[in-house]
Amino acid sequence: MLRSLALRLVPSSAEDAIDFGDAFGTDGGRFDGRLRVVAVDRSTGRRVVFGSPGAPQATIAQALSASCALPLGFAPAVVDGREYVDGAIWSTTNADAAPARRDAQVLIVAPMASMYGPFHAAVRAASRASVLVEASALKARGASVRIISPDRNSSVSIGRDLMSGARLTETQEAGYAQGLGT
Repeated sequence: MLRSLALRLVPSSAEDAIDFGDAFGTDGGRFDGRLRVVAVDRSTGRRVVFGSPGAPQATIAQALSASCALPLGFAPAVVDGREYVDGAIWSTTNADAAPARRDAQVLIVAPMASMYGPFHAAVRAASRASVLVEASALKARGASVRIISPDRNSSVSIGRDLMSGARLTETQEAGYAQGLGT
């Protein structure tokens, strides 16, 4: 209830909404049962896990737009007449929403849990603690869990403005190099 009240008080049109439509072609990409994308319904404050059974129908592009709609930074994404905002309002990773069971493999991408980067050390530590708690719960359900967060080179390439596209090529190259090394 408190979350929904706070979200309703935040202006809904900071900038244009993020649009991932071009990345997925004319159909916006379709969920196949393996991918989950988390956002928060602005009017209720409840978490929505796009791609899961019973979730609102959305394309992958719509779900990603909703998941990246940071209040005060980007306008909420509208899916089927409802406004959705960044899933990190609920949890920095939302890993607990993974359909983990015995022998499942879960990859947690946790950019805020990096040992390095622009976030204050306390924010990074809290994020790491949250990720470890969620990963432990998944492991207790029998899942194999891998956590990836930016290494030093990736963090430097991202820079201080996480939403800037100015360093995108450098960041992609650093992320690719990190991936090859893991």
